[in-house]
Amino acid sequence: MRLSRRQLISGIAVIAAIAIVAYVLSMPAVPRTHENQSTATDVNTYPGAATGDIWSNPYGGGDNAQLFAWWSARPASSTLEVAPAKITWHSKELLQTIPQRHSNLNVYAIGVFESGMYAGDTLALGIIIKNQSYQTAYGYFISTRDGKPIVWDRTLLFDCENLGGCFNINLYNGYQLAFHALGFEKENEHYITDIPSELRYGADVQGTAGKHTHFVIGGADLFVSGTTTDRVFKYGQAVIVDRTPNGFPILRVPYVPLQTNAPDSPPIDILVPQYVFAVMLPFGGRSLATMIPDFTGENDSGIPKIIWQNGNKASASYHGYSYYHNVNIPDCFAGLTFDQLQASFIETGTTESGSPVYEVNPSIQAVYECLSKKSTLDPKQPPLYSPSEITTIHPLFFWQSPYGDWRAYVRDDVVPFDLLGRD
Repeated sequence: MRLSRRQLISGIAVIAAIAIVAYVLSMPAVPRTHENQSTATDVNTYPGAATGDIWSNPYGGGDNAQLFAWWSARPASSTLEVAPAKITWHSKELLQTIPQRHSNLNVYAIGVFESGMYAGDTLALGIIIKNQSYQTAYGYFISTRDGKPIVWDRTLLFDCENLGGCFNINLYNGYQLAFHALGFEKENEHYITDIPSELRYGADVQGTAGKHTHFVIGGADLFVSGTTTDRVFKYGQAVIVDRTPNGFPILRVPYVPLQTNAPDSPPIDILVPQYVFAVMLPFGGRSLATMIPDFTGENDSGIPKIIWQNGNKASASYHGYSYYHNVNIPDCFAGLTFDQLQASFIETGTTESGSPVYEVNPSIQAVYECLSKKSTLDPKQPPLYSPSEITTIHPLFFWQSPYGDWRAYVRDDVVPFDLLGRD
């Protein structure tokens, strides 16, 4: 629904999902037998999990080398039981390099199937690396020990350069042709089921500890160049807050959006502290993950599953606050720190699963007068809601996730999402 998907998963991803479903339904089955296994055994506790570790830009950089080194250095004998197959993972082992124009296609072995339809075969990873500095595409496939493809699956090939994120490569054939240089043939194309969902873009993954949420897997960062590109974010310390059913650590990382990519750039004004989530992968690397609360619903209505204290259910549509799309909302809270803002919260409702939601106390009139002025699509027209009316329509509410971070949700007819930063 709009409250989460519209903001965090673009229309391109929706098109990709439709294409994937159509592809899967039309794909021939592989004539082997599944072997179902139990969920993962527990993995080693991350050293320093209580205090976290350094995290760099999720699109490249070397500041997170300690975190990568810990996870990548896990012994090859360490096996995670991943439904429906068991895989012994190891850090990336380079099998071959295929030169491309302005880039190289590196093929790595990342694990060996111990059970399932591909028992004894290698799980391989191909990464197209541009200028030896950053990945532009990647893909997973089943191979022989020397990297010769046995089975490939186009839903596991991803373009990270041309679509604003790492999306299914079927939408951009240029990189798909590059992967065909590995020897992908039509007759060995099949939908691969014996891999963990944490490797598949757009997959839903449930944490084992966090209730009332799930995660949608995004693009993966699998190549670290040894140099750091801060771009427009400054990251804090990563902390393991949960694990996936297959035992992969889920990280929560605080970050501050900056006005430019200069090291001394001032931060952008934000309404609530910002965090990014990611899933650490057992062969080194991470997949970004979008946390989705359960009250966002199952359709695209934008209406959250909330019951207000007067007993009425929410009937208006909302979207998640974003400093990209709602850059002027913090103006309404000028001079207030988030701690001061939080101290003013009053509980005004609950989600259908029982989690409380909060709003700013109406006694802080300046906040609601400001939101009232913003409730118009045309500055030449009067606001939709007067200052007295806006305190009764729940224009902006706050919710705290099971992992401790706060989220803000804005009513669409107060500050429309589609203004894309011009609110």
